[in-house]
Amino acid sequence: MSRIHPVQVLLDEHELIEKVLDVMGGALLRLERDPAAWTLLTKALDFLEHFADGCHHEREEEVLFPLLRRK
Repeated sequence: MSRIHPVQVLLDEHELIEKVLDVMGGALLRLERDPAAWTLLTKALDFLEHFADGCHHEREEEVLFPLLRRK
């Protein structure tokens, strides 16, 4: 059974965060003419607050950065 390396998980999460930021950029451009863009922005901000700032950054701080310092 193969396991995904923890650093790969963080890299994959970075890609996901970048995709959400790209979606936010598109929503910002549509904001004046598309009321649904507000909902999208709200959901994206919630994702960034809870996932990126919470889960993802916490793993970087607790796992990745200490490992890099030791290496």
